[in-house]
Amino acid sequence: MTNLVSVKRSIWVNTSLEKVWNALTREEDLLKWYTWECDLDFREGGKGFYNHGWGAYSSGTFEDIVELERFVLRSGENQRTITTLKPEKGGVTVTMVYEMPDMENMDFISENMAFGTDQFMKNLKSMLEENKDLRSTFWKSWIGVNHISAQNQGSKVLSVKEGTPADQAGLKKGDIILKVNGEDIQDFQQLESIITSTKTNETMNLKIRRGNETLEKNCMTVEFPNEYHKKVNV
Repeated sequence: MTNLVSVKRSIWVNTSLEKVWNALTREEDLLKWYTWECDLDFREGGKGFYNHGWGAYSSGTFEDIVELERFVLRSGENQRTITTLKPEKGGVTVTMVYEMPDMENMDFISENMAFGTDQFMKNLKSMLEENKDLRSTFWKSWIGVNHISAQNQGSKVLSVKEGTPADQAGLKKGDIILKVNGEDIQDFQQLESIITSTKTNETMNLKIRRGNETLEKNCMTVEFPNEYHKKVNV
């Protein structure tokens, strides 16, 4: 039996159920807040393709569509995205659940997916409530590390890409990043948000734990590899 892992994210949006449903199911609306490109045949058995724009793509077959309530995009036998809408408190709570088989580096994959979903859900809320597209502030910079939430506090470096600012600053696999510019780092989400929203060519002071040592490293931000913020039509 395949062991499944799920990632769940929700957000409340202060608008009508119809507007939220349209934003999630119509190509012209998805382009305003979510995708760089998409191709949807939105019916049960129809196909869907999404280019999310930060190096992530999804595609599959739509099933279990209940208008104004839920729909499922199945990407494989054990992989699907379940989107539900629940009217409450004068608005709508949108919930997205990703189900997928357990695999290597699942902790990193799960945290990365959760972060990306939070970004886009924040933009869905902003567009529907204020007609403001936030995507130009997403994925502006990076330093060249993959990381996951550490056990107690901070975020643990999984890998350092050769030639990047993190490599040049001397970060190593296993380092735990505890602070950025004096701000305590609690987990992956906080560190990823700080790094990716910072302007390029900014110096970050990192406090790290390496074994029993506490070190400080200065690291420059550089442009995110796929130039996400430049390509969004905002």
